[in-house]
Amino acid sequence: MSFTNFCCRSGGNNMNGGGQSDNGEPGTSAKYTSTNGNWNGTSIFTPTDSSTPASSISVGDWACACVDGATTPSYYARVTAVAAGVNGAITLSTTRFMGTAPTSSASARTIRVGGAWLGPNAAVGFPFGMMSAALMDGTNLTPRVNFKNDQTYAVTTTTLLVTASNLYVRYEGYTTTFGDGGQANLDGGTTGASYILINASNAGAENEFINFTFSNNGATGSADGVSATTGGNAIRLRFEHCVFHDLRGSGFSSVSGTGGFHLFCECEFYNCNQSNSATKGGADIGGLVSVTWFKRTIFHDNSGSNTAGINAVCAVSCEGCIFDTNGGIGIRVNTNGGGVYLSQCDFYANASDGIGGPLAGGGTRVFAENCNFVDNGGYGVNLAAGATWQGCLRNCGFGSGTMANASGNTNAPTSGTLENISPITYGANLTPWVDPANGDFRLNSTATAGASARGAGRGSYTQTATSYAGTVSYPDVGQQHQDAGGGTGGVNRSLLPSGVSALG
Repeated sequence: MSFTNFCCRSGGNNMNGGGQSDNGEPGTSAKYTSTNGNWNGTSIFTPTDSSTPASSISVGDWACACVDGATTPSYYARVTAVAAGVNGAITLSTTRFMGTAPTSSASARTIRVGGAWLGPNAAVGFPFGMMSAALMDGTNLTPRVNFKNDQTYAVTTTTLLVTASNLYVRYEGYTTTFGDGGQANLDGGTTGASYILINASNAGAENEFINFTFSNNGATGSADGVSATTGGNAIRLRFEHCVFHDLRGSGFSSVSGTGGFHLFCECEFYNCNQSNSATKGGADIGGLVSVTWFKRTIFHDNSGSNTAGINAVCAVSCEGCIFDTNGGIGIRVNTNGGGVYLSQCDFYANASDGIGGPLAGGGTRVFAENCNFVDNGGYGVNLAAGATWQGCLRNCGFGSGTMANASGNTNAPTSGTLENISPITYGANLTPWVDPANGDFRLNSTATAGASARGAGRGSYTQTATSYAGTVSYPDVGQQHQDAGGGTGGVNRSLLPSGVSALG
C-alpha cells in the first residue's frame, strides 16, 4: 500500500505543515515561514516580507495557514503552485486539505510549509482529532501519520478520534524510516482520575493503529484505555503490533452499532483493569458489533479476580491467541445469540475458568478446535450457567496431575450440550510448551506433552476431487512448534525485539 505521509517527532511543531513533497521524513522546522502575509481566505497566500518562497517550497509540500501568532492547529493544505520571484504567491489545494481556512486578510496571516508535527502532548490530541479523508495527494494515496519513537507522546486528556464517513487513516510508529516497525508510545500518566486515551465514536470510518503502545491513564477510577462507541454506521478499527498495558479499565472496549467490526493482529494486553471492575479485562467486546477478530494476540497477567482476558458480549473469533495468568477467566462469555470461535489458542494458569462466565441469554455457540486448557483455577471450559448453550470442542489438549484444570476439563450447560471430541490428555505434571511461566508458548518436543500436540490438530482434511491429492494442512494443537530449520511459528515473548514489549 502507498501513502501520503505525515510525521510527528520530537522537536516538531503542530503549526508546521506536517509533510513534504518527497513523502519522506521532514525536519523538525518548517522549510518556509512567512508572517503578516496576504491571504485570500480560500487558497492563495502572498508574502509581504520580500522573501522568495520558490527557492525553498516544492509543489506537493504541505502547509499550515493561520492567523499570526496562532498556536492551535486549524488548517492544512497541499501546495499546488509557487510563483517565481520575490513575494511569489503560494497556492494551496481546495480539495486536499483538513480543517477550516482562516478568513481573508491583507495582513496578519502566517504560512508554514513542511516540517514535522510534534503530535499529541498534554491536553493536545492533534492530529488524532483532525484527520480528514481529503488529506491525500493528487493520486489519492491513503493518509498515514507516522509517529517517531524519539519521544513519549504524553497526554493528559481524552482525544476524540475522527470518524467521519469514508475516512481511512493509518497511524503508525517508526524508529528511523517510515514503516520500519518502531514502536510509538501514547502514555496517559499515573496521576489523577482515569480517562480514555482515545475515544472513537459515531459514523463509519476505518482507522488503523500499527506499532503503538497505549499505557497508563490515571490513578483512580475505571476508564478504559481505547474505546469505540458508535451509533448508526459502525466504526471499524484495526490494531497490529499494538500493546495495551497498565490501564485502569479494559485495554480496549467497544459498544458498537450493528455492522461494525474490529481486528487485532499480534497485539498484547497486560496489567489492564487495575481497578478490578466487573465485566472488564484486557478487551471488553460489547454492544451489537458484528464480530471482533483476534489473531496471534496474547492476554496475560491482567490481575484482579474480576478481570478476564476478553469479556465477550458479542461474537468473538480468536486464532493463535494466548490467555495466560489472568486474574479471572481467560474468556468471559456474556453474550446473547452470538458465538465464540477459537482455533489454536492456549489457556494457561488463569485464576478461574479458561472459558466461562455468566453466559447470558440463549442460542449462543462456543466452538474451540486445536486449543489447550492447562492448569486453570476452574474448569477448562465451563458452560454450566448457560440455559440453551451449545458447545463443541475438537482435538483440544488438557493437563493432568498438577497441571490439570482445578475443577475439571469441562462443565456442560444446564440445558444444551457440550461435546468434547478427540481430546488429548498430556502426561502428569507436564505442559506442552517450552516455558509458559516466562511466556514461551512454543510446543516442546517432550513425549506425552508437546510431542502429542504436534500435527494432532483437527484440519488435516483430504480433498475428494481426483485431480487434487494430499491434505489441506497438518495443524498443531495450540501454538505452532518450531522446526529445527525454521523460524518460530508460535508466540514467544522472550524472542521479541530489544526494547519492544509487543508481539511482532
